[in-house]
Amino acid sequence: MDTNLSKYLQYSQNHINSGEIAQPDATGTSSVFSCGGHIKFTARITGNIISDIKFRASGCDYINAAAGYLTTLTKNRDILDSTLITEKDIEDYPGEFPEGKKHIPGMAIAAFQNLITDYISKPHAKNIYKKNNNRVAVALSGGIDSAMAARILKDEGMDLIGV
Repeated sequence: MDTNLSKYLQYSQNHINSGEIAQPDATGTSSVFSCGGHIKFTARITGNIISDIKFRASGCDYINAAAGYLTTLTKNRDILDSTLITEKDIEDYPGEFPEGKKHIPGMAIAAFQNLITDYISKPHAKNIYKKNNNRVAVALSGGIDSAMAARILKDEGMDLIGV
């Protein structure tokens, strides 16, 4: 059996990390109506580490594979470091998604980003991270302005987090 096919089947058929966390610290969803797909992530976050994450998905097996693998990539990882995961990272493990399914890794990333936004937007008893005057988050739109701002800050010695 093709190695990539067996990796895909491992996640699509076994529903790894499938389920829902009761009283989660954060929730994120995403849907693509053209294919009838939907992903919902729920997570437990302890000390800014995603200690547990699960998903519920509807649609094709590729959606289960993408959501399941993304939970594997993010479990036990710092919430801000996990924002660096890309669509390509999701495809690197099981292999490239077929032509009609290329939107699915993006749908999984969108649901996960919504989970992070949900967590960060909630009031917390203390700061999420300790103050670091040398660390800055830069909102990257994909345009030249935000990319140049990030480059200038990096050249100035700042520790960047791209969002």
